[in-house]
Amino acid sequence: MSNPLEKVAELALKLFKPEAPVQAIKWFGTNEQLVSLLEKLRDADFLVTPIEIPVIIKEHFSDELKESVTLIKWAGTAGQLVYLFEQLQANRLLSKDLALQAAIKMHFENKNGKVYANLKQIKQDYLDSKTGLPKKADELKRLVSIVKHQK
Repeated sequence: MSNPLEKVAELALKLFKPEAPVQAIKWFGTNEQLVSLLEKLRDADFLVTPIEIPVIIKEHFSDELKESVTLIKWAGTAGQLVYLFEQLQANRLLSKDLALQAAIKMHFENKNGKVYANLKQIKQDYLDSKTGLPKKADELKRLVSIVKHQK
């Protein structure tokens, strides 16, 4: 049995800092484009989530607020995930008003099951690299372009 003080502290955190409902990622493309993007990311080993694509779409891209969701497991680097979201915004598949930091933290975890933190620093790290881009940036950009031009 755990320490009673730990239980009180845990309860106090829940009372004073309730978890916000999970907001959906607003997708501006077609459903077919979203399915295609998720399949291409999975096939390119960026997504290693055991969740089926229809479930990902229902949990993460539908308009309803959720108390909690099963996080999408991302096998790429955090920089690649930030870059992917930026490319989707630049190609008008995601809203430019989307708060990237919050969306990534609410919907994704790394392949080890950890939620991403300090994404601004992660982006700065790849911007400061020789190329100014994360590894495999060309592949991510190509995938987004293919999906954007699908009808």
